[in-house]
Amino acid sequence: GTEYNRSYSLQANLGVTRVLREERPSSKIVTITSFSVIRERFEPYESSIFEAAGYKWRLVLYVTGNKHDGGNNHISLYVRIEDTESLPKGWEVNVD
Repeated sequence: GTEYNRSYSLQANLGVTRVLREERPSSKIVTITSFSVIRERFEPYESSIFEAAGYKWRLVLYVTGNKHDGGNNHISLYVRIEDTESLPKGWEVNVD
């Protein structure tokens, strides 16, 4: 059978699975030149907005960990979707 999704189609036949992506893989490089300065501020670092797979994203880095999420003494990195008010109610994006 074939499964279609916004970003890929999946075909399975006789135990063979083939995935065809409609969206190209995306990447984002962020260079932090003053890590120690960010660490001393105790605030998360937020990247500039970038687009991937038709959405606007931002990287959010907690250099001493996100203490609200059990990340003390660790680096916590999140990918956050921006402009969510334009998305339909109950929206969901799956990222792998």
